[in-house]
Amino acid sequence: MASMVRRNGSSFFALLALVPVAFLTGCDWLTGSENVQRTSPFINDLKFSRSSVFCDTEFSASFNYDDPQGDIARVMITTRLEGETTSIELTEPWPENLNQSTGRVSFLVSGFCTAATPGGTYEITVSVEDDRGHKSNVLSGLVVLLR
Repeated sequence: MASMVRRNGSSFFALLALVPVAFLTGCDWLTGSENVQRTSPFINDLKFSRSSVFCDTEFSASFNYDDPQGDIARVMITTRLEGETTSIELTEPWPENLNQSTGRVSFLVSGFCTAATPGGTYEITVSVEDDRGHKSNVLSGLVVLLR
């Protein structure tokens, strides 16, 4: 009788040891990671042609871009006086003669300065959007408007 209990006990523990293995087959950490394709454009290395400007002085914002589908359609440039909540957004079409997949681009920053625009430090943010509505990350930098 004792040997039967010992044999059944051994079988029970062997079966008990196999239960976690049965559940591990469904765990994600046992499988390799999927190759996920990025769909949104990515921008980096924002630079301004000037760090301080007068209202009538033109300056540009340039940045590197990369879009897997190669269908960048527009750039959004937003200007906001530091400490304020209102901003001005300018949307420019992507230049037709420019590669839409990868490269470096420069856009003129204009239209936010009028005679009534106060001087001060402005935060300028830049992002791009493709034909399918995928938006890029947002880059920002500071430019001082002199009066």
